[in-house]
Amino acid sequence: MDLTCYPKVRIGFFGSIYFLGFAISGLFLKVADHYGRRRVIQAGCLVSCFVVTYLYAFPQIYMRYSMLFLLGVLSFRLVGLFILLMELSPKEYQIYVSAGYALIDHYISVIVPSVYFKFIGKDYKVVFMFAVIAAPLSFILTMFLPESPRYYYEKRDMSMLREEFKKIAVFNKTVIPERYEFIFEDGSVVNDDNNDQRFVWKMLKDSKISFNLIVTVFSF
Repeated sequence: MDLTCYPKVRIGFFGSIYFLGFAISGLFLKVADHYGRRRVIQAGCLVSCFVVTYLYAFPQIYMRYSMLFLLGVLSFRLVGLFILLMELSPKEYQIYVSAGYALIDHYISVIVPSVYFKFIGKDYKVVFMFAVIAAPLSFILTMFLPESPRYYYEKRDMSMLREEFKKIAVFNKTVIPERYEFIFEDGSVVNDDNNDQRFVWKMLKDSKISFNLIVTVFSF
């Protein structure tokens, strides 16, 4: 990008602007509690396709700042995927799923560029090409993700929860009973017609959520 004579602060901005977006991404992650983990992950992956393509193809510095900030905000798709994987995994396997996700998500993005820059070449576009290919591939793969049963359970959408259990059972080649009940941890039974449509304004009545929101807004 020919930044040899640029001030150091403008060069350092390439790193800090991403992490500023990353800090804000948690606010968007909360949307997954209302619209589903799967939808939020899909939306993040779809937007990331355009972001990484722009970063690869166009060198204009201020637009790159904007795209790096947006890429940091889109980190909610990675955290959302981790949450979804945990909610889909039995407790005895969660530690292995968590470790595998960390290896794929963090180490590959460090090892591949390190090997390339150390032994092969210096053109960042060669390394970034993997991101350009992975972004649309990730979006396609999200189309095959099941929704989190925990999401439907918390929304009290029992009909969709049963449908999701059927999909998961077919994938795992197991059989589930035709009729069964959902039971709270306190022992109470959840009926199929016991819907609980929660909205943001209702959540703001929770003092902890309201306080965290005020602190976040004030800080930024």
